[in-house]
Amino acid sequence: MIRLRSAALLLATVLLAACDMAPNYVRSVSDFVPPQWPQGAAYASAQANPAGMPWRTLVTDPKLRSVIEQALADNQDLAAAVATVANVGAALTAKKPPARGSATATQTRLDPSAR
Repeated sequence: MIRLRSAALLLATVLLAACDMAPNYVRSVSDFVPPQWPQGAAYASAQANPAGMPWRTLVTDPKLRSVIEQALADNQDLAAAVATVANVGAALTAKKPPARGSATATQTRLDPSAR
């Protein structure tokens, strides 16, 4: 009886292990990344460096422009940061008075026989 139960359990385990429930995944063509960026006149503006451009040239939606302008105008933290940077820059470029100082040294020898 134990052998039959063990054999049935072993058979069930083998049969369940042989079942593959995972679907057969086929990678679509859209998942592949092209080996290089597209070239040509149509892609010239897309390859421009947006980091050096003013934000007004990148943002063309008038509603979004007004929201950004309002946020920049009302942002007190940004205004304080700009003022701090300007003050530090002015302090670094301002002419400072020269540093002056003096140093003295004395040397005293004790007579070894005076002990």
